[in-house]
Amino acid sequence: MDLQHIALPLVRARGWITFLAVVAFINGALNVLSIWGIIIAWLPIWIGVLLVQASNGLSNYELNGEEEDMREALEKIALVFKITAVWFIVTIALVVLVVVFFFSAVAAVFGGALSS
Repeated sequence: MDLQHIALPLVRARGWITFLAVVAFINGALNVLSIWGIIIAWLPIWIGVLLVQASNGLSNYELNGEEEDMREALEKIALVFKITAVWFIVTIALVVLVVVFFFSAVAAVFGGALSS
């Protein structure tokens, strides 16, 4: 099986990859509007840049058939998956910490009120 046959589904999805890049840029721009968002706004913007680079690599591969263009596009997409996975892990950890803190605070307030 040749690379062109294997790469075809990804090359066909190039429009969706570009669309996700635009959505990531918009997400980053909207994140800047909040105080917490300013801290994390660079993540979706970085993801958008990587997706644009991947889309361009796929376009170059489609035009020139250079395997290096496909490899670089796949590396960009793999990096997007890694960044997103780490972002999800950190977000889940923060949610767990907030829930634990909230229930600890509620228990402290109501526990003290009930023992009086």
